[in-house]
Amino acid sequence: MMKKVFYLIFVFLVFSVTLLPGKVGAQTERRSIKVATVPTGTVVDENFVIKAGESVEISGEVNGEVIVAGGEVLVDGKINGDLLVAGGTVMISGEVTQDLRVAGGQVTIIGTVGGNVTVAGGNVEITQSAKLGGGVVTFAGNTLLSSVVPGDVHIFGGSLTLASDVRGSINAFVENLRVKSSAKVGGDINYTSENEASIDPGASISGKLVRSPLPVSLRSQNLSSSRQFFRGFGLQVKLFSFVIAFYMGLLLLRFLPNFTLNVSKIVGERPLKSVLYGFTSLIITPFIIFVFLITIVGIPLGLILIFSYILSLYLAKIYVSYWLGRTLFGKEVANRRYLPYGLGLITLYAISFIPFFGGLISFIALILGFGAAIFGSLELYQKALKVKVI
Repeated sequence: MMKKVFYLIFVFLVFSVTLLPGKVGAQTERRSIKVATVPTGTVVDENFVIKAGESVEISGEVNGEVIVAGGEVLVDGKINGDLLVAGGTVMISGEVTQDLRVAGGQVTIIGTVGGNVTVAGGNVEITQSAKLGGGVVTFAGNTLLSSVVPGDVHIFGGSLTLASDVRGSINAFVENLRVKSSAKVGGDINYTSENEASIDPGASISGKLVRSPLPVSLRSQNLSSSRQFFRGFGLQVKLFSFVIAFYMGLLLLRFLPNFTLNVSKIVGERPLKSVLYGFTSLIITPFIIFVFLITIVGIPLGLILIFSYILSLYLAKIYVSYWLGRTLFGKEVANRRYLPYGLGLITLYAISFIPFFGGLISFIALILGFGAAIFGSLELYQKALKVKVI
């Protein structure tokens, strides 16, 4: 048993070493990017474009998928493909011909989106001037929906204010729901809330209005309100974690694409073994670290193992996200390097907001990715032995 434990420790160290080239490369390239732009009049003919900085402005035309991340993000150009955004303040005033997916603090959409809109944020506003081609999904503290929606609407968060035409149905898990007099709903409104919906005179609902009360364990006397949760510290931590994971995943895919791909494949091909290895290592490793730290000779190895352990746990979600993106969104997406990771990460974080099951699924994803990383590092070590690198 102890032999296997020390073997796992060695695999952790190998896994950490595999990250060093990426880290060194990142340091040599490190610089402060104030504004990253695609200027007005510029046409970018690439299958995939990434822009990141303190401020990001996409004012030109991009013929391909785009990922942007920054403190402030403004897209007033044209994206002929999907757009994935992570930022503090996000404004979409241009045109996105396919799907839009956003994670941000303040998100405002006033432009055109040809496909579906998925947003995780503090405050989300889809204005009257926005033109949408599909449905809307938001995970937010407050959602204001004022544009015409040709598809269904799914809202999770603190409040939903509806002031537009929704030609499909509405499903909401919110604290407060208000349907203004200018709203018209072509289908049903099904909502789960502790409070009755506020329906203004003149509002039109063609289908049924059905309210499901919150489970007792989720009511205000037992938990903080949904708004406090989404607007408070918990959401801020999740958004910060999302942005950091987003950048870390891009670094891994940039500097270690084959290793990241192999580990993500292990997630799908050996899930049960990965969960078993991940859970066992999660429990045993802290004990081994403690044993090393109480011995003078073992302190250096213990410190290295702490670094390996924390880093491995944090990166676990990256491999699972990459696998999710490659599995859920079809072959065309799977063949890209960065896009499946971005879509998978949004999916994983969206799932984490689901009451009851979100935390469980996140934990399973953690140990699944953790165990897969151990397998991947082991395979890398065995290949290195064969070619006599070590």
